[in-house]
Amino acid sequence: MKNVALFLFVSLCFFTATAQELKGVVLNEKNNEPIIGASVYFDNTSIGTTTNFDGEFYINLQQPINSSLVISFVGFETRIHKIENFDSEKIFKLKEDVNTLEEVVLNSKDEWSRVLKLKEFRKEFLGRSEFAKKCKILNEDALVLNFKKDTKQLVASARAPIVVKNEALDYIVKFDLNDFYITYNMDVDTGLDLEKVFRTVASVSYSGTTFFENIESKKHK
Repeated sequence: MKNVALFLFVSLCFFTATAQELKGVVLNEKNNEPIIGASVYFDNTSIGTTTNFDGEFYINLQQPINSSLVISFVGFETRIHKIENFDSEKIFKLKEDVNTLEEVVLNSKDEWSRVLKLKEFRKEFLGRSEFAKKCKILNEDALVLNFKKDTKQLVASARAPIVVKNEALDYIVKFDLNDFYITYNMDVDTGLDLEKVFRTVASVSYSGTTFFENIESKKHK
């Protein structure tokens, strides 16, 4: 019994020592007004929250974490921070994204249809595995896709985090896309319809941050 009691005492002390709370507020850099509903999460984890009506957030951590903290909101530039200490309340100011309107205009000014661009994006972003076949992008309308003839690249950006539902593993992942490029091997000087020109993928590169959410289910894997 003494050993059990000692184990419980040590476990409780360890939990108390490692549990931490991150507090902060997210503001509009332009006017210092609070941003309501901003996403605040640790990259590539399921640990996160959203800001309240005062722009405040609270995240309880049960163990130390090495991932960077991501702060994002539609229409603002995403900020990524490495949290060194949790003792003080954090203040994060987001800058309005001035490129959003320009991206919308560019979306309709190239030689590929949106249907083709979405098909190419899905194939390279989601992949070709069996799990990829069970994934679905829930907000494709947030994607801005442009084929650039001079560089032979399909370039993608997003006006909101890309939301992907994985039916096989029962989770939803929200991906804040920083940049996305597909570079093709193709002949752009044939004078033919560029959608019909034979092409192969030379390279794919993209970066961003991810936040995972479990789907209510009895078959989690």
